Amino acid sequence: MIIGASGGVGTFAVQVARARGAEVTAVCSTRNVEAARSLGARHVFDYTRETVTGRYDTVVDLAGTRGLRGLLRLVEPTGTWSCPVAATSTVAACSGRSLCSRSASWLGRS
Repeated sequence: MIIGASGGVGTFAVQVARARGAEVTAVCSTRNVEAARSLGARHVFDYTRETVTGRYDTVVDLAGTRGLRGLLRLVEPTGTWSCPVAATSTVAACSGRSLCSRSASWLGRS
């Protein structure tokens, strides 16, 4: 899952994930749903119209809008999460680091 999939880094992340064989779920606003699909996202959540749900092997929050609890609800227990633009609550939960990740792997496992 890529939260913020329609931004500059998000569009790149969707394409890289697809190129690596991931089944990508994107989160973006209404006006960017089709763009996310055209970049390779198989599933798209329009955060302005629906609640983001499910459990994912990898969650990358590029929007920084979810707290740590919100991210952990979306990631599988053995999964990976990353929030390079961490929201205040996420940063606090990660001891003040601006880049938080539960695993050394990004966009899949090697």
